[in-house]
Amino acid sequence: MTQQIDTQDQYDRDAEFQHEERHLEEVVDGMDRDIARREESVSGPTYGPDVRSADAVAANKKETLERVKMARNKPFFGRLDYSDGQDGEVRTIYLGKTGLRIEDVPDGQIINWENPIAVIYYNPAQDSYDTPHGKRDVKAHLKRELDIEDAQLRGYQDVLRLPSARLIESLSGPSSEYLADAIDTLQPKQYVVLSKVDSPVLIAQGAAGAGKSIVGLQRIYFILSPISNIGVLGRPTRPERIIMFGPSAAFLEYASKLLSEDLQVKGVRQSTVTTWVLGKFSARVSIKGGNERVLDDLMSKTRNRRLNESLEAYKFKGSMDMKRLLDTYVRKLKRSVQRNIRRRSRNIVDNLELGISGAEFNNRMDDAFSGRPELNAARNYLLDTLADLRARNATQLPRRRNASDAEVIVANRREVDRELDYSGWPEYDFRTQYVRLMADADAMQSNSSKLDRSKANEICLTVPNNASGRSLGITDLAAALYLDYALNGFTRENFEHVVVDEAQDVTPLEMELLRLHSLNENFTLLGDLKQGLLPHRSIENWNEFARLFQKDNVHNVHKEEMYEAYRSVKQITQYANRILKGVHKRGTKTPEASDRAGERPKVEQHKSAGDMYTAIAEAIDDLRDKNEVNSIAVLTKWETTAKDIEKAFRSKRVEGFSLLKQGHARETDIIISPIVLTKGLEFDAIIVANADKNNFAETDFDRMLLYLACTRARHYLQIHWHGPGSAKSPIVPDTTRLSR
Repeated sequence: MTQQIDTQDQYDRDAEFQHEERHLEEVVDGMDRDIARREESVSGPTYGPDVRSADAVAANKKETLERVKMARNKPFFGRLDYSDGQDGEVRTIYLGKTGLRIEDVPDGQIINWENPIAVIYYNPAQDSYDTPHGKRDVKAHLKRELDIEDAQLRGYQDVLRLPSARLIESLSGPSSEYLADAIDTLQPKQYVVLSKVDSPVLIAQGAAGAGKSIVGLQRIYFILSPISNIGVLGRPTRPERIIMFGPSAAFLEYASKLLSEDLQVKGVRQSTVTTWVLGKFSARVSIKGGNERVLDDLMSKTRNRRLNESLEAYKFKGSMDMKRLLDTYVRKLKRSVQRNIRRRSRNIVDNLELGISGAEFNNRMDDAFSGRPELNAARNYLLDTLADLRARNATQLPRRRNASDAEVIVANRREVDRELDYSGWPEYDFRTQYVRLMADADAMQSNSSKLDRSKANEICLTVPNNASGRSLGITDLAAALYLDYALNGFTRENFEHVVVDEAQDVTPLEMELLRLHSLNENFTLLGDLKQGLLPHRSIENWNEFARLFQKDNVHNVHKEEMYEAYRSVKQITQYANRILKGVHKRGTKTPEASDRAGERPKVEQHKSAGDMYTAIAEAIDDLRDKNEVNSIAVLTKWETTAKDIEKAFRSKRVEGFSLLKQGHARETDIIISPIVLTKGLEFDAIIVANADKNNFAETDFDRMLLYLACTRARHYLQIHWHGPGSAKSPIVPDTTRLSR
């Protein structure tokens, strides 16, 4: 059997759909003819050497007829195109639950899903399958899942389609075409990554442009397929049980479009980690001051003398050591409360006229902690119990005339609340408790063996100065939410799969909060340690997450590496690699450039800022005329510089651009943006402005920031600065010795 059309070099979704639709119609028509013949045969006489044999033949005829009838509305569910090691010819087979041979129909044979070759359909990365005569070498070219209902083709999805010349062509095209093609076209290495289900946690460490995000989206599709069994109780999960976290609103908009339009997956929740955390508090918390002060210190040429100490303080607040500090703190609070209440139990019983003994009161308190281990939750449980008991047993009820039973309970609840508060069990507000704890170096040290006095004092300086705790810094949110959970409890969201893109910038404590909301601790973590831009948030190595999922010394994590950079032409990848020279990250390798050739990056000096802005505006006009350019980003280190360029563009009447803002999606195909907001995004052309030595110094942070900017580019990269020749940043490489 050979392919009917070339699905790789002349790919067209509509044409492919029509081809599959025609093939299905031919198969169904052939099955109808076959059913008619079999019905006629069944209704006629059946012969055999004896009565028993004739009955067996008749039963077999009826059984086969029913099998064909049952298969008629969905004769097959998948298509596999493959070549073997004998002649290299690409063959096509269709797979169904029932093996059938439809006469007079090209490719009319339907292979049973239990046939040995079906293993290649279920795992296209496998390069051989077993036959009675030994192993047979094969190469999968296409795995297509077909959605058929009532003998009608509803749609299809190519889970694997080898790149060949078509991928090179699409990579050379504008970004919108590439993204759609990247969803449809996977390479075997990528399929190996996304189809890993033998461990509940998959970590994909990949270079910039290696396709991590595409793999993450395709993995969601794979997990929702009938063959994954990744949900609870051995069944596929549902879209609403999956959540995907991304680095920004702009990234999530891009990912959402690919999921819903290209993969036809709807209902998957998407959020940034910060937005999700803010939505989980039991009482209102807002972010004070946007980004932390330390980010400005990192970007500034004149570094804060205490920057390293500040970084360590911020990092501690997102660590598992912070979790252990809070656990210890809450345990001590609980012991203190229990001592206070036991000491006054007799007085509480008498003052509230409960009509029970002090021992029985203590038993009720123990029951409250047994059912509600969180301090405030246990208090509320006991408060309700005692209010009901007092309403039934007290000799003097606070009951006005015609008061309802509910009003009596409420009145008694106030009395019990007042008595518990007086006796040493107040209702703890997690916000004020958090600020009070983090502003007290002695208290922090007494609850953590990991803190010395210097670090504890430094942490005190990182907490916003407000006694209520209603406004917190970004790096306080995870710790404050964990304290909220420890005091008040929480309702688990029961995620069955969690995808985290740019996971290297999620703190261990944030990941622990996500784990607490998982029903089965099933995660896909995608990231690149070389793009861990923020040292006070970024993890050092993937073991920081792997330890969270370790149980009984069993590692439930599988790690894959992806280092071939497909996004950028090889000249841009080679150039970006030079920027990272000297920056060492454990567990990473230098990205491998693809074979796709393009222009060398352009490095250009200007006399003044005005000249630079004019040159960038002219460059945008030139780039707009190129067929392969749909999207352009002008990137700067500082938000203020981005605003200066926006103002200059408006004065020069540049059209069709917008300023990308924190928490907002892209509004136009041409944007101006600080580099830090473009994580996870890509553009056909990147223009970096103000790449002088005053902005980009010889530091790991500035190298990674510039690397991030350059690796957003698919086809074209330009770097501009103004001033004398000596003004160029020392980390901006020249373009010599790059491939042509």
